[in-house]
Amino acid sequence: MAGAGGYEVQLNALGEAARAARDAASRVQQWQPAPVLEAAGAGIPGADAVALLSDVAAAWAGEVTLWVSETRDYAAGLDASAATYEASESAAVRDFSALGGGLPWP
Repeated sequence: MAGAGGYEVQLNALGEAARAARDAASRVQQWQPAPVLEAAGAGIPGADAVALLSDVAAAWAGEVTLWVSETRDYAAGLDASAATYEASESAAVRDFSALGGGLPWP
């Protein structure tokens, strides 16, 4: 959609970006750091760091949960933007059609 101010919004691209963000969030949400870190701990038995791996796993799990939530919010924002642009474009077409003319931009 071309705007009067010289910008163009690609509604399909916004939708594709939203779908990609939701897909990424769904994939990342499935990742569990604890098993990976437990395996790492098995590789360094007796090391002082092994005791900290559960803390690292919990921190990573929290960060993953936050990232997933923020990514889903981002996708929702893209969807909302696309809907707003589409509604605005439809309203402009309707308004200019009522005046007997087309849009003032290509």
